[in-house]
Amino acid sequence: MKTQLRILLCAALALTGYVSAYAQATGYPNKTIKIVSPYAPGGSTDLLTRAAAELVGKKLGQAMIIESRPGAGTLIATRGVKAAEADGYTLLLQSNGFVSNLHAFKEPGYAMADFKPVAVLGKSSYVLMISTKGPARDIKEFVEYAKGRNDLSYGTLGRGGRTHILAEEFATRAGFKWQDIPYKGGADGVNAVLGRHIDGYFASVALAHPHAQSSNLRLIGIASEVRSEFLPAVPTFKEAGIPQMTDDLWIALFARSDIPQPILDTLRTAFREVSASEEMKVVRQRIQMSTYTASLAEFETSMNAALVQTIQEFKQHKLPQQ
Repeated sequence: MKTQLRILLCAALALTGYVSAYAQATGYPNKTIKIVSPYAPGGSTDLLTRAAAELVGKKLGQAMIIESRPGAGTLIATRGVKAAEADGYTLLLQSNGFVSNLHAFKEPGYAMADFKPVAVLGKSSYVLMISTKGPARDIKEFVEYAKGRNDLSYGTLGRGGRTHILAEEFATRAGFKWQDIPYKGGADGVNAVLGRHIDGYFASVALAHPHAQSSNLRLIGIASEVRSEFLPAVPTFKEAGIPQMTDDLWIALFARSDIPQPILDTLRTAFREVSASEEMKVVRQRIQMSTYTASLAEFETSMNAALVQTIQEFKQHKLPQQ
């Protein structure tokens, strides 16, 4: 009898939890939804997010606002959303740093299991740009030039980030050495190449695209499996004989992992439908970002694989944790 009562009690508690979550979902959303961004406003990522937020807000019948909380390598924003209520009214915007920070920092303040993906808004890759005033015209010539020098440098957005790891991976695979120089933003890195303060910089496709026909900058390689639809003349590192140099750049939204499933489903459905709309296709084309076509389950698998890869890269290149 006591065993049966226990079973009934557990079932009742489980049902209460489900009913509570469902009750939240049926009235969701009934107030403004906030997307916390770790990036300063005005860039291509901000434009992409605002466009998606406006369309999803109209679909759900509630406003969606973007709140910028830059700093600490995106940790401020990520920790802030982790500390917020798991009610679907506070979402996190993130990119590849969301994964690499888990190992780049000794105490990132969050784990992969703390969040669930809501939507992947777009994807891109990284392009190596150099000055046209140097002797190299392609990857092969740049490597030959680099092997004969010991004073080369490259720009990064911080040690342990993707631009840093990509540059180190390139040097290791090609057999040369160069020194990292940190910059606060991608535009600073581009300007440093223009001024010949550094010898190379891995910029996003969106940042590199305006310079495709530049007489001062040369785009010599893209770190993706195939050539970019936006920079078709730029060869992949794979074509140059360095197939390991592939690294997708993605922009995604996350929610706390303990968000009620019906609310998560509501958000995922809305963003999925909006992402497939003609309006968002136009926005992505404008900022040179491609559509992410894989499922969210595949995206989670790729993030776990990327974390393993990051740990291996830190060991291989002897990068210190912050």
